[in-house]
Amino acid sequence: MTDEAHEARAVGLRMYDAFNGRNLAALEEVLAPDFVSHPLRTAGIGAVADAWSKMFAAHPDIQVSVEDMLVDHDRVAVRSVLQGLSDSVPSGTEPAPTMMEIFRVQGGRIAELWGLSSLGRPAGWARIGLQSGCGMGPHGRARTRSGADGVRRGRQPQAPAGGPPGPVRPKETSRRLTAPRAWAFLS
Repeated sequence: MTDEAHEARAVGLRMYDAFNGRNLAALEEVLAPDFVSHPLRTAGIGAVADAWSKMFAAHPDIQVSVEDMLVDHDRVAVRSVLQGLSDSVPSGTEPAPTMMEIFRVQGGRIAELWGLSSLGRPAGWARIGLQSGCGMGPHGRARTRSGADGVRRGRQPQAPAGGPPGPVRPKETSRRLTAPRAWAFLS
């Protein structure tokens, strides 16, 4: 791992340590002065401190547990789980809320952050949302549409092994994926 990647990983871990330790003062060392939070649609360290303070007030026992952290130069991708939410009762059937975040490190501080959270969403929303973006419907079935001519369109059938490839259609125009508002729990 390069020095840049080590630095990016270290600052990411310091951010989660600051959150779990309720250390708002550490934000000055972790976030760049012109930090941009795309999920919060804000800029500056104060906006993050306010959002964290609201979260701590609403959920005094909240903790973030980092499950995966991938580093590529100055970019860090994190999958984490939220624990200790005051309004959730662990039933064993509902998964803990998950966050997916990507941040960019510059000069030893986090300069920019993007993210999504499943907090406040029904179980399975992410699975359904991801499948929808991949042309899949619930339960892993191909989503089909009927055109004006009444022909159902969906995934093309697979060619038998060793046979000629099936018909090839031009790719449909890409659709903009809409995800639930990220970090809605902080607003």
